[in-house]
Amino acid sequence: MRCSYQILLNPLQEKFHSLLTTYSSPHLLIVSNSAGTTTSDPTSTHARLLSANTGVPVFRHSTKKPGCGPQVLAHFLNAPGSRVTAASQIAVVGDRLFTDVMTANLMGSWAVWVTDGVVESRNPFLAWEKKLPGRLERYGFRAPIPGSGEIEQL
Repeated sequence: MRCSYQILLNPLQEKFHSLLTTYSSPHLLIVSNSAGTTTSDPTSTHARLLSANTGVPVFRHSTKKPGCGPQVLAHFLNAPGSRVTAASQIAVVGDRLFTDVMTANLMGSWAVWVTDGVVESRNPFLAWEKKLPGRLERYGFRAPIPGSGEIEQL
């Protein structure tokens, strides 16, 4: 497996440093399907490298996103020093709708979909995924508001 998370792209370093100084360790967590899962990274080699290079712990999980949401929520609810008491206090930031954003929606958390600064891909599914939100909005769909109970109605 090739780990593409060895360094942050230069334009992102300043913003990431700001995030690190604003939020303390128990409130930041990297949830990666490649560097975090016990199936893709059984020896934790990539998870340790990613954590060392970012200063943020990498969550070890057996179920890939979006199925690991309950594990992520349990982590924040039980982490020493964490002040998280509800899923609606968590923001999941990521570049994939069907993993990152769906994880947030299923957890009842906020989702921040990053489209700028993402490594370009020629994967046709990813190109389709990028166009999906606009299509859904045209048909009247909207994202659920965390903590509102809307997710149960979907």
